Amino acid sequence: MRRLMSALPPPEAIGRRLTHNLRRVVGRLGFFRRLTA
Repeated sequence: MRRLMSALPPPEAIGRRLTHNLRRVVGRLGFFRRLTA
């Protein structure tokens, strides 16, 4: 279990990736809303 934990990237990197993906999804949703509006 410790080996698995050390192999994982630091929580900061995971958080950064998550926020980046969220921003991309939100931007896409806004784009579609503009198209349908």
